[in-house]
Amino acid sequence: MRRILSFGLGLSLLAAAPFVFAYDTNVDLKKQGGGTAWDVAIVLAGHEDTTDTYDGYPSGRFQTVTVDSAGANTVIHWENPTGSVAGDGIDDGEVVHVGFSTADHDASIADSYWTDKNGARIFGSTVLIVGGHVGSDWVTVENTFPMVAEIRSIRVGTFPAPLPLADLNATNTVLLDQLVPVSGPMILLPGDTVSFPLAVPAVPGGSVVLLVEASAPDSDAVAMTFQQRSF
Repeated sequence: MRRILSFGLGLSLLAAAPFVFAYDTNVDLKKQGGGTAWDVAIVLAGHEDTTDTYDGYPSGRFQTVTVDSAGANTVIHWENPTGSVAGDGIDDGEVVHVGFSTADHDASIADSYWTDKNGARIFGSTVLIVGGHVGSDWVTVENTFPMVAEIRSIRVGTFPAPLPLADLNATNTVLLDQLVPVSGPMILLPGDTVSFPLAVPAVPGGSVVLLVEASAPDSDAVAMTFQQRSF
């Protein structure tokens, strides 16, 4: 199955989104590792019903987003950026931001990588993205990648209403100020998980937001991963 999605971009700090049972993931990716990339792809484990995408900051918005089935998994591919990363590609130190919503209560990232001008995976490219699973009174962080993850921080927050997908990003200082640290730096080996209870459980109609900042020597980006589950 192949779908091409096109959505408008909106930033409304902490404005409540129309309520649906959804699972939102938004990722800030700061490129590292050398070379130039043009686009980025995220592989979700299993067949996911993707209901929305976030296609980049105004300074570097991707014009084309495709959702494909690839074997047993789902691939979301953001291509053709505008703004500061258009024309000369994505170099080390530059940040892009992409995200998606799924119709169920969970999503697991199996792989991620930069792509070249032709949309093909850059040889050897792996972008480590560490996320997790969110419950009403707990969160679990999981390293689903075949490399050691260096976790820089884990933060969580409980909100009275779900936030719009576009608001789950590192420029939203209002959101960042309301997320509470539950862990400092740690190492997660491939397949490792770590769980934390929530001091304030979710309420009906509300949401829980998880933020994980992670990197690895073999990763081609430093990732800040926001995940939100609505209840």
